This record gives sequence, structure tokens and C-alpha cells, in this order.
Amino acid sequence: MDYRWILDDSTKPWVKASVFSDNQVLLTLPAMDYGLLKDQATLCGFPDHINAGLTNGRASFNEDAKEGDHRIFKKLMLTFPFDNHLSSSEIYTGAGEDKKLQLIVGLDAAGHTSVPNTTNAIYYYGFQIANRGEEGWNTADTRSNGASDAAQAMAALAGTGS
Repeated sequence: MDYRWILDDSTKPWVKASVFSDNQVLLTLPAMDYGLLKDQATLCGFPDHINAGLTNGRASFNEDAKEGDHRIFKKLMLTFPFDNHLSSSEIYTGAGEDKKLQLIVGLDAAGHTSVPNTTNAIYYYGFQIANRGEEGWNTADTRSNGASDAAQAMAALAGTGS
């Protein structure tokens, strides 16, 4: 997921995951790529019919929609083998009734030696989950400051707060 979504609105849960069943995790992400939605003018080389399709897609994307609106978010179901008994509450005190997973963010400040003085910040988002049969998981204490989990994780990574 592109971190610019979080920069645009740090209160919206742009990326999240929750335990859906004993062997399934439900991921929620933005339905459209940030660059295709907001930076179409910088895209080069697409034929007119593709640009027209992108314009149509942007017109049907409602950024101000509520979280449940299918046009702003897509949902992906990860299904694990049936012998798993997945849980979030054993390792994450903020799991709540929807059994959400704690978000972990990592940064790869990638560049390439063939193009000096360029850096492409790539953020990786992960979620820690427990299999109820395993021992030794620690619980995590979380605090909310009104920002989404993703915004808080990004701020912690940048050293600008939590």
C-alpha cells in the first residue's frame, strides 16, 4: 500500500487485518493505486483508451466514502490450512471484538546505483498473528491518539511520535 494514502488522511484505516475465522485472515486495503488515482498526469505512454478507463475508474472511486464502501477499499481473504487456530487477542491487547491484528511497518529506502541521488522509499506492512497452540507470545500494549494504526506505525518508524 502506498504511504501517501496515510499522508492524505491519517485517521482512515487504510490498511488493516483481522482474524475472520480459525484459519482465515481478512485484509483491507485501498481499492485503487494511489498513483493511478491521484497522479494520472505524470503517467506517460498510455494510449488514450487506457487513460479514459483510468478517468472512469477515478470518477467511481469515492474517497470520502465510509469504511464499508466497496469502492474505496478492497478486501482479501487469506486462508491457511485447517489445522491452524489463529488468534489476535493472545498477543495484541487492542484486538477488540473484530479481532484485528497489530500492524507492523518496515522501511526499505531503496535506490539504484545507476541513477545517483535517487531514493524510492518502499514501506512493507505486516501483521503478527498467533497460532493458539504455540507458547511464549507476548502481549502488546497499544495506545491510540486518534490516528489510524497505519499512521501511528509510520510515525513511530519516522521517529515523530506514536
